Amino acid sequence: MNRATALPLFAGLMLTACQTPQQLAEHDALLIEPDADTRAEVRAAASTLLGGTPVLLAPDAFTQESRLTLERMPRRSLLDLPLADRARFEPHRLRLVTSGGSCLLRNENSDTAVLLESAHCRVHITKTDDR
Repeated sequence: MNRATALPLFAGLMLTACQTPQQLAEHDALLIEPDADTRAEVRAAASTLLGGTPVLLAPDAFTQESRLTLERMPRRSLLDLPLADRARFEPHRLRLVTSGGSCLLRNENSDTAVLLESAHCRVHITKTDDR
């Protein structure tokens, strides 16, 4: 291969490498001193991840554990009796992660994530992470 053909090939490879996004490692995370705005942002992100479904979270959500399982509200009949279809739905599993200095809320069922703009997170090290 001569220089005339090697240079365009090399330039093309470099351009491709620049366009390929690098996957940053994700680590379990906890919220740092969440205020009302942070909790509202997390609640909105959770709702977005669940297709716009309203979400009710405890005030200490994601402050002690990085994972949260959300059960679906049981559907009720017109007579306000529970319908027997609850067992058909898998619970939603949300996980707070940090990646490259950013805090994300991830839906583990669909593997989608929402970037939390104002929330502050720290890495959460569990006993299984120490190995």
